Amino acid sequence: GDTKPKPVPVKGLVTYNGKPVAKALVTFYAKGASIPASGESNDAGEFVLSMYAKGDGTLAGENKVTVVPIATSSSGMTVPDPTKLATGEVPPPTTATRPTDSGSGSSEIPKSYSSVATTTLTVTVKPEGDPNLKLELK
Repeated sequence: GDTKPKPVPVKGLVTYNGKPVAKALVTFYAKGASIPASGESNDAGEFVLSMYAKGDGTLAGENKVTVVPIATSSSGMTVPDPTKLATGEVPPPTTATRPTDSGSGSSEIPKSYSSVATTTLTVTVKPEGDPNLKLELK
């Protein structure tokens, strides 16, 4: 009877200093989960988590959360897409600590939120899921 814990639906809003964070990859690392759940925020900062299937959510309980801006081609310097980095399509990031602001505001997110080792964001997901989760970055 090896039953995988079942994800519960989670939808939410990610903001930084009160402003919606658009075009960011939001990833939830649940305690005891074999894979993380993730979702991409839209222009309004809204995201839906998917784990095994689209929109199925994440595991209830404690989740560490990372928020990584998605590279956009419209601005000069963005966070490189790690999947492209591996294939050599994108040059490695320069030593610049701060990417130039593309106007969307999402590149201002502190670097600590982009790694599960350094993120200070933890969320306790209710057993029934959460359709109105608020992620507030500061």
